[in-house]
Amino acid sequence: MSSNPVFLTSTLPDVLPQNLPTTKFQIGQYVRWAYVSSHDFGRIAGIVWASEASIQAIGYHYAIQLDPSSHSYANGILTDWAFEEDIELYTPDLQTPDRPPLDLAPQALLHTD
Repeated sequence: MSSNPVFLTSTLPDVLPQNLPTTKFQIGQYVRWAYVSSHDFGRIAGIVWASEASIQAIGYHYAIQLDPSSHSYANGILTDWAFEEDIELYTPDLQTPDRPPLDLAPQALLHTD
C-alpha cells in the first residue's frame, strides 16, 4: 500500500476577518460531541477557520482524533471534524489499563487509500 499525500485547496473569501476570535478549545484537549447520542470523543489534533464549505458554516472547525474507546472508532472512524458549537470539553477515564496512547503526529491523522 503506497501512501500518497492529500492536498486540500481553497480560495480566500472576498472579505478576510481583521481579527480571528479566540478559539474555545486547544490542540490536545479532550472533547466530545455534545448533541449526538453516541457522544464520540477524542483529542483535538488540529484547528482551522472556515468561512464556507459545502454548507454555510463560518467559524472554527476542529480535527478530532477519536479515542480508541469512542463508539465510532470500532467502526473504523479514526478522525472526524467538528464545529466549535457541537463539542464540549470532556474528561475520559484515562485509568483503563489497556488504553493505547493517542498519536497526534500528522501522519497518524492522514488516511490515504
